[in-house]
Amino acid sequence: MGMSVSVATAIIFIAAVISAGVLIGTFDEVQTTWTDARRDSLDRDMTASHTDIAIVSIDRENGTVEVVNKGQSTLRLGTLDVLMDGRWSNDQVISMEIAGHVDSRIWLPGDILTIQFSNDLADTKIKIVTGNGISVND
Repeated sequence: MGMSVSVATAIIFIAAVISAGVLIGTFDEVQTTWTDARRDSLDRDMTASHTDIAIVSIDRENGTVEVVNKGQSTLRLGTLDVLMDGRWSNDQVISMEIAGHVDSRIWLPGDILTIQFSNDLADTKIKIVTGNGISVND
């Protein structure tokens, strides 16, 4: 065996080491991304399991619904959806106001949210859905 075999072996060895380094870096990135995604999923599941809302009252003539945050999660008003008779109806909402916190967009546990609609609610089924998918029907 001559010099050419030794050089070829060295080149193949160096290429194998470089390839292994690239693969290890890629696998590390994949594992980090998967771990972060799993952690985010668990956080969403934990928040959803601590979320509970209930309708306190409905004034159908005046188009007002009061909903209480009975859970342990803080909710954001911007993530709430309202369905009327099974159709998305956020455009029918005039205002959302938290009792005692008029300008707040954060709905704390125990707070009551008053939703004012642009029309009366006679013969209308109401469904309120939080940003994490927890809902309540009348």
